[in-house]
Amino acid sequence: MAILTSLRNCSFLALAEYSDFKKEVHDIIFNLPEDLGKGACIFEPLNAWSGFFDKNRSVSPQMSIYDSLNAKYLPPLHKEM
Repeated sequence: MAILTSLRNCSFLALAEYSDFKKEVHDIIFNLPEDLGKGACIFEPLNAWSGFFDKNRSVSPQMSIYDSLNAKYLPPLHKEM
């Protein structure tokens, strides 16, 4: 609660530079009161700790978490015809 009190004058909050607890971080950010949370991202997604690519440079299953996070928190993109 102290964090929210100190953020009283902020118009939005976005979080960068995390690696673990991807779902939990997004749940917290996107559930802040008054629509304060706007997003979260990994600042260096290609580092060894993120685990998005294996030793063969293939996308790891860990990347699939973002499909569910996008579906849960982001509106569909509007495509013009």
